[in-house]
Amino acid sequence: MKKLTCIYLFTVLAASIQAQNYFSKATLANDYIHAGGMLSFQNQHLAIVSEFCNGFLGPDCSYILKLEDDGSVQYLNGLGETETFDRSFCAGADKLAVASVNANGNMLLQQFNQDLIEIQQKIYPVSAALWIFDMIEYGNHYIISTYLYGTVNANYPSLYWINKNNLTVDSIITFPVHESAFKALRIDHNNLLKVYYAKPNGQSILTMDETMTIVDEWTNPETNNISYLQFEVLPDNRLVYGLTANKYLKCFGSDGQLQWEKDVSAAFGVTEINFIRSMNKTSDGDILLCGVLTKSGYSFGFMYLIDNEGFQKWKRMYQISGAKNQVLKSWVEIPGEGFLFYGTTDLDPAPSNTNAHDAHWALKTNYNGCAGAYCGTEIVVSTVNVNMITPEVYPNPVAEMLRVEGIAEETTANYQITDLTGKVIQQGSLVDDFISVQHLQAGIYFLAISTPGSSAQSITKFVKS
Repeated sequence: MKKLTCIYLFTVLAASIQAQNYFSKATLANDYIHAGGMLSFQNQHLAIVSEFCNGFLGPDCSYILKLEDDGSVQYLNGLGETETFDRSFCAGADKLAVASVNANGNMLLQQFNQDLIEIQQKIYPVSAALWIFDMIEYGNHYIISTYLYGTVNANYPSLYWINKNNLTVDSIITFPVHESAFKALRIDHNNLLKVYYAKPNGQSILTMDETMTIVDEWTNPETNNISYLQFEVLPDNRLVYGLTANKYLKCFGSDGQLQWEKDVSAAFGVTEINFIRSMNKTSDGDILLCGVLTKSGYSFGFMYLIDNEGFQKWKRMYQISGAKNQVLKSWVEIPGEGFLFYGTTDLDPAPSNTNAHDAHWALKTNYNGCAGAYCGTEIVVSTVNVNMITPEVYPNPVAEMLRVEGIAEETTANYQITDLTGKVIQQGSLVDDFISVQHLQAGIYFLAISTPGSSAQSITKFVKS
């Protein structure tokens, strides 16, 4: 057998950057990571991610990941050959829903119970290529903001109202305005739905009630471009959105008057922010945003906390040691403890698609943004001495016996086989490099290999013929 691969990653930073090393864990993806975001459900911190399966020409495969407070990342469920998006999911008290685009280009909605077992799914045919911007639970519905594109003079948004009990479509609200889009969704303090509507000549916010009726439209006076739009509703229904001109957060009152603006780029000493990926309120009513910026030629994930009057509380920049690019995608709050952030990075040489990364990572901070005992503004997340299991699995497709190579002879490895729904079909200890799969029904499965004392886990898709 081949020996375990042990990766040692070291940081090379510009002399002008003073940083503090902090230990975290990185988990190699099955394939290059395309999209992903994070949420909490049933006291678990989950990431819904989409990876390229079998290279960039194949359909994406999506998964539910579990993120632990210590930074470890574990694959839980395979969602199949679908493409999820950064915010195409939501969770209520007892159900998790994930929207995606399947291999046939239609929208797929999957619903899971408290044990993350899929309880129902439904496919919704679409007339063009589909992008999903956001998803939220509102009253008795899942609201999904989508963008149809790829047709001449017919790139426009649709808002799906899907009954969360039986997954039927109660309404599809479409604005046939070319190159316009419904983007972020929020619920205000009057329990009304806010829909950010981006148009070619400006932006507005639609207010809707639970009867799917538009009760108001507020026109945003901002004329500058808003990159990777995010917005949040503050007390008294004030609205904060950004980033305009890749720099500013701006807050408008319910009367349409500008309350305050904040130059996020100036806070970090850069000319602009690459983009923000997540902006949400904390339990204290503050605003925490995260994303990516470039400083001194290096890519950083950043966190930025301000109160609801626009005053800065703290700022942090994080870099993954040994990585070329990193993206800080989203965060969840751990009540009474702090925040858990999810990101992705390039550990191997970057692929041709620079938006694709090959490792997941998680980082916990306290409420002051401190990682461990360190509270400086620039922290390097180290992945030193992470054991990555990289076995070879063949033949694939397989009829009877699956062979696994790449585990050291003195190492006891365990395996688990799951189907596309995440159901465990078979598990045990790996003996003599072979696993009998002749009793499995024909189809697609996932083989997970792990070793005692290591958080690393290898997951390989295989086909039973």
